[in-house]
Amino acid sequence: MQNMNDIPVKKTSDRSFLIVSISLTTAIFNFIWWLYLNINGNLENLFSQGQQSELSLLYTISLSVSIFIGLNKIISTHWQLIPISVALAVAYYIGNQQNWKIMLLLLLFPVFLILLPLKKLHLISIYGLLDISFMAGFVLPSVLLYLQKGRLTKDFLNSLLLLALTFTFFLAGIFISSKIQKFLISLVSDTALIVIRSINDHNLWFFGNIILIVLTWLFLNKLTLRQKYRLPFFSLIMLFSICLAMFQINA
Repeated sequence: MQNMNDIPVKKTSDRSFLIVSISLTTAIFNFIWWLYLNINGNLENLFSQGQQSELSLLYTISLSVSIFIGLNKIISTHWQLIPISVALAVAYYIGNQQNWKIMLLLLLFPVFLILLPLKKLHLISIYGLLDISFMAGFVLPSVLLYLQKGRLTKDFLNSLLLLALTFTFFLAGIFISSKIQKFLISLVSDTALIVIRSINDHNLWFFGNIILIVLTWLFLNKLTLRQKYRLPFFSLIMLFSICLAMFQINA
């Protein structure tokens, strides 16, 4: 593998930004995926399955790195093939130990990320947004919990609608360029998030989250951020929102 200093970037200053932003985005996505598993007290201890947990973590890290490369314009998307290859290999290995259904579910996400940069498929659109929201917010957490615990709970599956909507809302500005489409998608997902979260206790965390979501919809989605800043920025805001949702549920 080439040294990070050998990666071709457009500007020298972009190399430092690349290292910081890819590390931040990877940490945020993995923090969301793994800690969300315990939103309803599903797990007493994370990474309790030894080698399988370590491989699952390698899989999610590879996915998040691939997502970053695919959605930013600092380096060529050809570099995406490295983390995707790792994710595919891990998916095959874990699936081979489990069953074909688990293997299929694990293969879906990296295959989607392979197709994401292909301009002819137009996946940087509402279709790609819905796809990645479903896989990142529903499929992946379901598989991770099953691999850790061996079963899924109804409460956890119900909570994944909230997570998928959160991905849709905060990633809309990255996948959708049309102002009208972005406004409508953000409005629908914003309203759905507020309605679903209002089902739980109306505590301090709930109102803090509502304020964050509304401010994001009113102001942050209208920012004309350069492409390379969008994913780290909105991922960080998304992390705050998900943490507030978890605090609300477990308060």
